[in-house]
Amino acid sequence: MLGSIENVIVLDIETTINAPSPHFGASPAYPDNRAVMYGYRSIYGEPETKTTTDFNEIAEAILVPKDTLLVGHNLSFDLYYLLNMAERVNRTDFLNKTFYVWDTQKFYYMQTGRATVSPSLEFVAEAMSVPFKKDVEIKERFNSGIGSDKIDEELLADYLVEDVNVTAEVFRRQGRFCKNRGSKYTLYMMEMMQGIFATTHMSRNGLCFDTESATKEVEILQSKQKVLTDNAIARYSKFYPEDAAIEFNINSSLQVETLLWGGTVKTRKQVPQLDCDGNEMFYKSGKQIGEKKMKWETGSVLITGLADQDTKEFFEKKGWETKGGANTLKNIQKYGGDDAKQLANDILEIRKGAKSISTYYKPYIDFEVGGKIHPNYNHNITQTGRLSSSKPNMQNISGKK
Repeated sequence: MLGSIENVIVLDIETTINAPSPHFGASPAYPDNRAVMYGYRSIYGEPETKTTTDFNEIAEAILVPKDTLLVGHNLSFDLYYLLNMAERVNRTDFLNKTFYVWDTQKFYYMQTGRATVSPSLEFVAEAMSVPFKKDVEIKERFNSGIGSDKIDEELLADYLVEDVNVTAEVFRRQGRFCKNRGSKYTLYMMEMMQGIFATTHMSRNGLCFDTESATKEVEILQSKQKVLTDNAIARYSKFYPEDAAIEFNINSSLQVETLLWGGTVKTRKQVPQLDCDGNEMFYKSGKQIGEKKMKWETGSVLITGLADQDTKEFFEKKGWETKGGANTLKNIQKYGGDDAKQLANDILEIRKGAKSISTYYKPYIDFEVGGKIHPNYNHNITQTGRLSSSKPNMQNISGKK
């Protein structure tokens, strides 16, 4: 199948990096980002690698009356930008074209048994002994937040040509590897690649999101969270020494563990300084004249904990850990004494509210653009080959109300 495709275009795109956190720089989902320069070459046509700032030029190289294979490293990024630009300039012929795709990053990830997560082009080239003269100066500019639009076009073109040439050589070697493995292996790899085209469209289309309603819900949850936290602090701070070296924090797993099972708490307090005869010392001059001289004294206080002896013995018999984590607290809910059970209930309720805000609301609100969220669908991250999602994670939506 790979050998029957007559138009193979290797490409790479340099873009602006205007997206603020949490979108991270060059995200094509951010509307203020754009493609600055395109680099491309035809495997079966002219051997010269070309660069252009005109989308229509690269579009014409791709839109030939033949089956076309688009090749790139982390190709979904470049394909996203190509489709965005086609939409901006109303190139419906490009938007309606179905391409075959080949991601040299995904191929290496699969070829090596998914051992390397999202390997960079530089990493793959080195692993395959492909010469790669990476422009360190421009790479450092990108890393420091300087986008392609702020780099001299001639320098940027040289950088882009090198990336395209290296990608083309990596693709050739991957093609030879497929040929040696046989037609079934090649067909399998090609079929696995085509999911990139589908998920890129999914990401571009996005999902409608009601940010206003979600924001109001967060405000309600935060108000409830404050009440829960304040009540818990009032209920349990009395079990914690007032002069503790670390201020009482109901959200600290370590402090919850101590409250539940008991332990030593370090204390720190100021006490008068004494002279060699045991008398208190006073300042004899300066702004503090007449005041006592004080010093910090550290110590420790033993807390017995809210878990009764029966609960402790039951956990020991079961071989369960006596910590402050979720599993321990859930076991306390079922088998603990009244005081310990109350603490477990309160802590789990507080953590549930915090998780709802930080996991199920804030990420979606933060990544909303124009009433939609455009998640990344990652092909090269999991060790099992499962598709993952990020920015935000659409596979982490709670099934509970």
